[in-house]
Amino acid sequence: MIKERPLQEVRWGRCQAPLRRPYRLSFTELHTLDVVWVRLRDSDGRVGLGEAVALPGYGWETADEIAQTVAHLLEEASHLTANELRSRCLSLAKTHPFAVSAILTALELPDYLPALSVGFQVPLALPLAGDASENSLREQLLQGLTDGWRSFKIKIGRSFSQERANLEMLLTLPTEQIFTLSCDANQGYDRFQAQVLADSLARSNHYQRLLWFEQPLNQEDWDGVAELCRVTSVPILLDESIHDADDIIRAARIGVQGIKFKLCKCPGMAALLALIRLGRECGLRMVFGNGVASDIGALGEMAIISQAGHLLEAPFECNGVAKLERPLLSTGLWQVGIGTIRSLYDGDTLALLLEQEHKP
Repeated sequence: MIKERPLQEVRWGRCQAPLRRPYRLSFTELHTLDVVWVRLRDSDGRVGLGEAVALPGYGWETADEIAQTVAHLLEEASHLTANELRSRCLSLAKTHPFAVSAILTALELPDYLPALSVGFQVPLALPLAGDASENSLREQLLQGLTDGWRSFKIKIGRSFSQERANLEMLLTLPTEQIFTLSCDANQGYDRFQAQVLADSLARSNHYQRLLWFEQPLNQEDWDGVAELCRVTSVPILLDESIHDADDIIRAARIGVQGIKFKLCKCPGMAALLALIRLGRECGLRMVFGNGVASDIGALGEMAIISQAGHLLEAPFECNGVAKLERPLLSTGLWQVGIGTIRSLYDGDTLALLLEQEHKP
């Protein structure tokens, strides 16, 4: 429960965060992140940050709509208590989840920062484009192994035939190193393609490398997912289809084996933790992390993992910060190493540094 404390300072803004290289999904290619950020300070001097990054094809909110909603919700918010702002935000949680998440994360973050410790590490998955040429993809994976990566996420849903051949190659590639793969179609396949690929994955998984097949179908095609779960042995994971507790229960009922959570879809950190616990109670594998987020988003996600890491399954996907040309926060909160992201400061120091931060 958020402490009943008055807000002292309310700030928000919007900025562009360039990526090191283009990030390809089934429905778009990103060169920058359009970040709407929120910074709140309460009467105790505690500072929290939150962000929202619009992603066409994933959520319905555009960056402009997120900015407008944040501006509306934060209008004269410095006159409110934390709980009054929370109530204002929850009234729009269903229709504007990304905008609401940014504000409520900033509101709640100070309660979770103390759990972060120096050197707290999270294992990451390295994303690779599944529609690259076979030789290029093989070289990228082998280079990743040489660099120390042991988990890879293959982004698919753009070129079915090429991706099918590439996944078969990766699952049967002889190497001395042990590694895992997950594949994410981002809703890019129809039912026939998803079934054919699932069959191919099941046959090709000679080295037991495959972790799961994520969001193969459109987020509204629950009947198609149910049928796929019925006929395949490959673990099916849902992401874009999941918005609330009812979706989690529905997924478990139709045979889905796992859920991918993102903080940006939930009305705050406490709400996300409740959904994670519900998913585990339903017998689902819990996967977590947003690859389309800046270091501001990573801050909230690392705080979540510090609280609920025992309920979540590695590798994590809090790798948006690794895609940035440079972080938005000058404090350098994270160090991205080979296959991991590591916190550099403890909670008390983080809180102190955030008080001194200028707006991104």
